[in-house]
Amino acid sequence: METLYKTITELTSIIPKTILDLGSMDGNDANKLKRFFNLTDNDIWVVEPSSTQQDVIRQNYPNFNLVTEAIYSESGIKKFNQVNGYDAGTSSLYNRVDSWYELQGQGLVKRNVNTITGIDLINRINKPIDICKLDVEGLSYEVLKSFGDSINTIKSFHVECEHKEVWENQYLYNDVSNYLISQNYKQVYFKFVADGDLQSDSIWVLNEFLNEY
Repeated sequence: METLYKTITELTSIIPKTILDLGSMDGNDANKLKRFFNLTDNDIWVVEPSSTQQDVIRQNYPNFNLVTEAIYSESGIKKFNQVNGYDAGTSSLYNRVDSWYELQGQGLVKRNVNTITGIDLINRINKPIDICKLDVEGLSYEVLKSFGDSINTIKSFHVECEHKEVWENQYLYNDVSNYLISQNYKQVYFKFVADGDLQSDSIWVLNEFLNEY
């Protein structure tokens, strides 16, 4: 989160007032951003469909705006692979291509969750979003597309992407990159973060908020 803070403050004209954390897990990253930018709990929106992780967020950050639906390409009900415990961050609407979920044993719960689109979420928040952190375990492309024409109400994104298939039939980094470029965002940071070239973090800023650099 320090890199995101430095990037926003040094390379953009964005003065963050509203933070959105999609796939928040425990709310800790959102809280770091809140503290970095001297915001209030009411300025923070966190999305987390895991019921056990919702309890963690409610306990530690009771005044955050917590959204319990999963963000997806359509509203409805989807089966959710909920991993409880240490590996909770690997929960996803999608199935894995490997045996990871099977190895979780009783730590895995397959449950139905409600889904809403990014457009639905934007309407609920009802104000521009300065920073959106996106860590949704294989669904980055679908979530971004689900914002539709409202995507440019979000000034910047921090996105986790895969470069090789981890979840069945998932879109990869190049798909996400091409879509964000088509929506007038520019990548200002990129780094592989796990298992060599498997996953990366990237930061994207809407062109009109970029300083010259």
